[in-house]
Parts: sequence; C-alpha cells; structure tokens
Amino acid sequence: MTDEQYIHIAMLNSFNVVTGKISIEDLLYSGLNMVIHLPSEDIEEEKLLIMIAYFEQEEMYEECIELRKIYDERFSEITIPKPVVKNICDCKKPTIPKYSRSVRCGTCNKQII
Repeated sequence: MTDEQYIHIAMLNSFNVVTGKISIEDLLYSGLNMVIHLPSEDIEEEKLLIMIAYFEQEEMYEECIELRKIYDERFSEITIPKPVVKNICDCKKPTIPKYSRSVRCGTCNKQII
C-alpha cells in the first residue's frame, strides 16, 4: 500500500468515526485501524479542518458537508475560511519549507491545501 493510500484510508476512517458511521470497536476489529485523530477523544478543531481540506481537495463534497456541519456544531464561534481554488500546488512531490496556517510549497510557492 502506498503512503497516499494509507492517508486516504486514515481520512476515511476518521470521517466514519467522527460522523458515527462506524464504532471504534468495529474499526479496530476491521484491521484497518488507521486514523488521523485519537478516536477515544473528541476530535480537535485543527484535525477537523485538515479533514475538510483533504476531502475538498479530493472533491468528496458530501463528506465535506457532513464535516462542516459537525464543525459548526462544535466550533460555531469560529468560521471556516473559504477554500482558495486558485494557486493550489500541483507539484508531484511538494516540499514543505515551513508549517503555518496556510502551508505553501517550497518549489512553486503555491498553497498546498
């Protein structure tokens, strides 16, 4: 399995746990127990935003809608910035020179997510 596949499965698993589509026990029993958050705790705001950005990038808009509803319920006083569609990095292997709220590729200087 590639790193990209591992990441995608972890995102899907976290999505399914956060939205209540699968229990933690069922996930562990499946053997595909990769997630991007600690399922035994409420998901952190940052992890939820990462999931939303990931599913937007993958054009999985139904998942985005569900996650945005959860975000609004849990973090209603904070608004999600609208995704920037232009200037998105399309490098095959982006480099990350610095981590920040808006990560840019070190090669093309376009936004990664």
